[in-house]
Amino acid sequence: MNEGLTEVNAARMAELAQRLAAVQRRIETAVEASGRGGEPPTLIVVTKFHPAADIRRLAALGVHDVGENRDQEASSKAAELAGLGLNWHFVGQLQSKKAKSVAKYAHAIHSVDRLALVDGLERAIAA
Repeated sequence: MNEGLTEVNAARMAELAQRLAAVQRRIETAVEASGRGGEPPTLIVVTKFHPAADIRRLAALGVHDVGENRDQEASSKAAELAGLGLNWHFVGQLQSKKAKSVAKYAHAIHSVDRLALVDGLERAIAA
């Protein structure tokens, strides 16, 4: 591998690790301050406009839950990274015509705003 490319990859990995650790510390601090017991909240890393390579790096850092708000981008990333065992979350406004596609890869949909959409998702899952 090109040495310059290796340095770029290492630098990006370090940057992502630093940012992830900072967010995790903020979450831990908030949980402690709230006095909340039980399971910690799930960190969903929303990666819109970031490449699949960054998601692969985040998975190597222990991230399991990834969110996207655009079906076309999410479906291609989910397919490319299928072997990583990630949980995909759809976090944007979901259009009925996209329900079938989203149902193929999303483990959770955070934006269901009408019953017709639920019906479309149910049909897509049953197919």
